[in-house]
Formats: sequence, C-alpha cells, structure tokens
Amino acid sequence: MNFSLSASVKNALGISLPSNYVLKELNKDLIVIEPNNLYILLYPYFTGINNQALFSNDIKKQCIHVYQDQWINRSEIVISRIKNALGLSQKIGARSCIVKKIDTKIASDFFEEHHLSGACKAAHTIGLYNKDILCLAASFSKSRVMIDGEVYYRSYELIRFASAKNILVVGGLQKILNHFILFKNVVHLMTYIDLNFGDGKGFEKFGFKKIGSAKMLSFYVNPNTNERMSAKTYESLQNIDFEPIVIKANCTQKMVLDLR
Repeated sequence: MNFSLSASVKNALGISLPSNYVLKELNKDLIVIEPNNLYILLYPYFTGINNQALFSNDIKKQCIHVYQDQWINRSEIVISRIKNALGLSQKIGARSCIVKKIDTKIASDFFEEHHLSGACKAAHTIGLYNKDILCLAASFSKSRVMIDGEVYYRSYELIRFASAKNILVVGGLQKILNHFILFKNVVHLMTYIDLNFGDGKGFEKFGFKKIGSAKMLSFYVNPNTNERMSAKTYESLQNIDFEPIVIKANCTQKMVLDLR
C-alpha cells in the first residue's frame, strides 16, 4: 500500500487541532489551515523539489514545509511546530523558569525528542526549567578564533535551540542568550535559522542580523529507512544498497550577533 503524505498529515492534524480549525486541500501538495490561513507545503517522495516556487510570496510568508522523511520519523515535532504557529502551544513565562547547565546525556535525550534534527555535538548546553521540567534548551559550540580584521576575536555558534513539544517559553530565547553571553563573555555569536518553520524575527529582535542570502541545501534520504543524511555523509558511505531520494530546499539563513 502506497503511503500518502497528504492523507497522513490531514488525518493527524484533524485529530490534533481543535474543531474550529478547518483543513482545506488546495492541491495535492498544499494544505491551508483556516481561519489562520497557515499554509502547509508538502514534500512527498518523488515529487518536484521546487514546488514552493508555484505559490505567491504571501503564501510563502505564512508557510510551513513538511518533508516526508521528517513526517514519518518525527511527526509529533512537526505537529507541535504547526500548533505553535497557530498559537495553540502552552505558554510559560521565562521569568518563571530557572536557568541550568545541562549535561551531555540530558541534552542528547531532549533534542532527540524535541528537535527535528535530533541530538548534536556541542560544548555547552543551557536549559530553562519550570517546576523541575526542562522546557527549553540551547546548545553552543566551543569558541573559534576569527581573523577577518585587524583585531582577532572569538566567535560561538548556537547549534541547537528547541522548546519541549507543545510548549512555548515566552522570552525564553532572550533569557538563554543573555545568560550565555554573560557566562562566556561572548562578543560574537552566529547561528543558522531553519526557514522551513520560521523567519528568524525573534533573533532579529535580539540584535542578530542576516548575513548573505538563504542557502540551498541538499539532503539524501534512504527510502528504506527514511534516514536523512547530508551530501557529505552520503558520499562517505561504502557499499550503498539503495537509490537515494535527493531533497533540495532553500532552507537556512545565517544570522550573526556582533557585540564588539
């Protein structure tokens, strides 16, 4: 039996969303959720990779992109992010949260459960706890010496940032970044925004600036396991026994906070 991404998404959202939300299928790869007019652009396997170009800029501004591999492997996270975009997440004030440093095991488990890309290697992870429950976490790299002017400086990267599913920590980004900047005396911080789910406005409010244009990335998916990997990882494989599905998307934007 063939898998239908559209049918699966509509069925899951129909169960997860309150009854006053209406799902309308505009075409086989585009759903709109009313009354918010939030568009869900679907990327099933073996379809055109540039279907986002078929729609107006107004739609793109209110659009969440759903890829088949991520839906199959992490649909609960995708649904959570859609509900957040609709304003349906449980809201917790950052002022009521306690900042704590998180060890590698807790960080890995948290991001595997709550971030589409899963766990990552990082030097520092900070979390916000509310009533002993980890609600939000951010992982940062070690500092790197940057030589792009007369004065050398150290730069950090925000590698992962995620809230627990179905929770929105109001002011959480600001609280975690303020803590890390003070803790490590940060003068330069960069990150990459996933444009498939947001536009980086929260980072811009904090002082981050967009650097360059959004990047087109290529991913390879094993259709047998639905495992997503980078082009570099795929090219390093030996004895490949599957024909990969190549996914290309204009999905990341570099942003930099310069406090020098």
